[in-house]
Amino acid sequence: MVPQKEKWLQIEIVLPTELSDAVSNFLMESGAQGVSQEQAEHQGGGFAEDASRETLKAYLPGDVRVESRL
Repeated sequence: MVPQKEKWLQIEIVLPTELSDAVSNFLMESGAQGVSQEQAEHQGGGFAEDASRETLKAYLPGDVRVESRL
């Protein structure tokens, strides 16, 4: 018997740095099994506001509850 591979849904959200902790907490409470924070990539404009943005990546199990979590 071959074990089934778990399916995961990855969500990426680019947001202002000051909101990242609150949104990360919300995602964990909504069922995310992990959340990572990264500095948002510059969009080529070189504007100061690019430096104050982060990318959150949340990982949700791809089970029957994924639609209600979204």
